[in-house]
Amino acid sequence: MDVNELDYSVNALFNQDGTAKRSFSSSAEEMSVNRPKVRNKRRTIQKTKGVKTLAEKAILFVALGSLLTVGAKSIKNTQELNAEVKRIETELGESATANKEYGGFNEQAGEYYWWYDVGGASKDILDNNKNYDIDTRIYGCYNKLGDYDKIEHMDKIFQNMSTLIANDPSKYTEDEIKACMHNSFQDYLDSKNITLEEYEELMDKVIKAYAKEDKSEEEVASLLSKLNDAGTRDGGSR
Repeated sequence: MDVNELDYSVNALFNQDGTAKRSFSSSAEEMSVNRPKVRNKRRTIQKTKGVKTLAEKAILFVALGSLLTVGAKSIKNTQELNAEVKRIETELGESATANKEYGGFNEQAGEYYWWYDVGGASKDILDNNKNYDIDTRIYGCYNKLGDYDKIEHMDKIFQNMSTLIANDPSKYTEDEIKACMHNSFQDYLDSKNITLEEYEELMDKVIKAYAKEDKSEEEVASLLSKLNDAGTRDGGSR
């Protein structure tokens, strides 16, 4: 080998201080080993925030809206029913309220003396509000009588109705005659095999049946049959 070629090889492999020069492969290896690790970051696509929440809220609002609509309608129906019940009670109760008369002032009680014209009440029950059955007309009067001597007043009313019918029976229907020809209110209840408590509860249902917007004649008739057919009521106590 030529001396010059040998010198070139030495210069290519060694530095002037005698240390070996770093080869490309060793440098590459060192860079590969000593280079800090790089994390492989995975890119995720985020969903648009709030879409699911908005959808859930929309469904909730629709459901609440439906419930509020149904609830408002139910409240309105109840209010209308109660108003109609009150109207019917007032109309039928005029046989009592329109026949209440007053006298002198009772200073001790702080009010005027008053009493019922039972003859006028009896006539009104028989002759007025013929669009209602006779039992409901009787109850309408009973319902509006004052608590003071209420049963005694009803006794006198039945006695007066019996007299009116006896004087002119052709003027009245079979149902009116059957319902009113009694000597007392208790006789009337006994004829129907019903207690006073049961009577009040049942007749309250009859009034509500009349008050319904879609009044069912069948419902009214069914309730009245429980009143008039002894033994058909559940728990009848007589």
